[in-house]
Amino acid sequence: MESSTLTGPGEKRALGNAYYFIQRYWMPLGLLVFLTVPFWAPARNAMKTNIYIFSLLPTLLLLTSASAMKSALQASSAFRWLALFLFTLMISTLWAPSGEEQASLQQLFYTFIFIYGIGFHLRIDEPMLVKLLGVGIFAATCGSAITFMLLLNGHAEVTLDERLVGYGALFNPLLSGNLYGVFLVALIALAVTPIRMRGVYLIGAVIGGLLILAFVIGSGSRSPLVGLIAATTLLLCRKGGLKALKIWIAFMLIISLIVAALWQVLAERGLSLRPDIWRIVIELCLEHPWLGRGVNAPITISTAGFTWSNTHNLLLTIWYFGGIPALFSWVALNASLVYQLWRRRTVVSTIALGLLIYGIGTTFFEGSGLPSRPTEFWYQIWLPVGLGIWALTHTPDMKKGRAHSEANSV
Repeated sequence: MESSTLTGPGEKRALGNAYYFIQRYWMPLGLLVFLTVPFWAPARNAMKTNIYIFSLLPTLLLLTSASAMKSALQASSAFRWLALFLFTLMISTLWAPSGEEQASLQQLFYTFIFIYGIGFHLRIDEPMLVKLLGVGIFAATCGSAITFMLLLNGHAEVTLDERLVGYGALFNPLLSGNLYGVFLVALIALAVTPIRMRGVYLIGAVIGGLLILAFVIGSGSRSPLVGLIAATTLLLCRKGGLKALKIWIAFMLIISLIVAALWQVLAERGLSLRPDIWRIVIELCLEHPWLGRGVNAPITISTAGFTWSNTHNLLLTIWYFGGIPALFSWVALNASLVYQLWRRRTVVSTIALGLLIYGIGTTFFEGSGLPSRPTEFWYQIWLPVGLGIWALTHTPDMKKGRAHSEANSV
């Protein structure tokens, strides 16, 4: 409902107050729930339900303003690339296999409103956003500690095929390892910002980082390690200086020692036939290079006596589904965000940049999760995009009153 259709100042004021409440209180609560729910939700359905209620529903209510959407498209080139990317995937449902169109459109729409909500309607200042991310890191630390406590007490359900999977809503070692890696990268990114952690906070950060790293390694997943190395290397290069070089050497030494100790476990699967899988997928993509086969089109890859339904590379998944337009807009979105975040020296931009590189690194070896309802994939890909757009459209000293004034102008 547009504010121009309201009949009196009282109704306009009521709408402005409602927008203010959503942006200043409901949206931050929704982000807090999103950042912590994987570690306290008793089951997967409960995790998704909480994200729908606290993270997506408030943005749905804010979509009643068409002028706000227009302003968002004008304010951010990255958001325009995102909108184009999702639009090309939505269009591809026209030639996608029958029976999947409605589900695919819903999942892509959920993705859009999630990023739109964080990027443009999370009206809090940077210190508060950093605190929310800190709570998420603390929740991941507690989650990893609880997992190890359960494991030591003989609860075999926290593992699957001798790989750590976690508890509650978590069920897949690969997805769990990627999820915990997100919060470890956020912690590493905080460490290279001007924020100084001293005393008990520094001790807690070191213990938390080691616990989360132990979980990631215990998951037996190699893609989060690739993402961690890529993100840490880029963040320390961005920071520059001898201290950053020393930190990078120490980090790589720790990773090398751990990988060496667990080499047999990590290397026993080799490359998991990925080169062969990628070659076959590229051949399939070249059959329909421009328009793709449509979102959620089935894929069957047979090689070396195994059959796969996953491209094991997000870029190939996008190309297979949406063709060259979708692939180009996805690459442009990431390139735009990386370039702009690299130049913007704020705490949130540093965290978003690290998470974005982590997501690119992990999804180079994993291609599932697009599109999807709220899953671990959202933490790898969509959270960094949302935080990146927020960092590029908000100033660090944004005044609290700005949210109220903008709400009243909707």
